[in-house]
Amino acid sequence: MTVENINVENAMQRVNDLIAQEKNLSPALKASLEAATVVSWNWNR
Repeated sequence: MTVENINVENAMQRVNDLIAQEKNLSPALKASLEAATVVSWNWNR
């Protein structure tokens, strides 16, 4: 899906990749960010 010339699938994958690479995130923050991306992804569908 594209929104205002942004490929949403690619953007969400990039966010998830960056979250996974970040070693200094607390488990709670990591889980919160992952949940937020899932919610926002499903909200935009």
